[in-house]
Amino acid sequence: PAIALAAVSHNGGFLQFASEDCQDDMLIVKAAVANDGTALRYASEAMQDNTDIVWTAVLQCGDSLQYASSRCKDNRALALGAVRHCTAGTVFKHVSERLRNDKQVAMEALQHATPNLASTIFFHASTSLRANKDVAMQAVLAPSLVAMKAVLAPSVVAKRALMEARIPATRGKMEAGGGGGGGGW
Repeated sequence: PAIALAAVSHNGGFLQFASEDCQDDMLIVKAAVANDGTALRYASEAMQDNTDIVWTAVLQCGDSLQYASSRCKDNRALALGAVRHCTAGTVFKHVSERLRNDKQVAMEALQHATPNLASTIFFHASTSLRANKDVAMQAVLAPSLVAMKAVLAPSVVAKRALMEARIPATRGKMEAGGGGGGGGW
């Protein structure tokens, strides 16, 4: 165990080569996920269901929630922590279905997502959240034409919100020199 602890403290991914006993050891797994949150994938099922272990992993890398147990994926505090510590926004699709219907979780995910992934978050949100004006506006205001197109297609509320905000879907792109008539590249 001492060698395994030293190894995973240096590189959390080394947990994959550790014995099953080590992959089920709280101290070793915590050291591994503190170094590399995604090392949670190599932990035992019991460790993937341990909220303390999952919290440590999520704080290191929000995307590590995808390797947690279903119970942990349905834990609101863990889900909020994950979306706040995931700069890409990809973790939202891994939270439980119940939490994909939670407005605060969706809004946090949209606020912390890279602009080109806002449409992915919006897609994985529940139907009722996609119809929510605040959520739709948050997705639309992400500076991404991809996000705007994804929002406009499935939701009349999003279209109405966009019109109320008076933000033409391509205007910002054209004014920034991203294409359109006349000027060329």
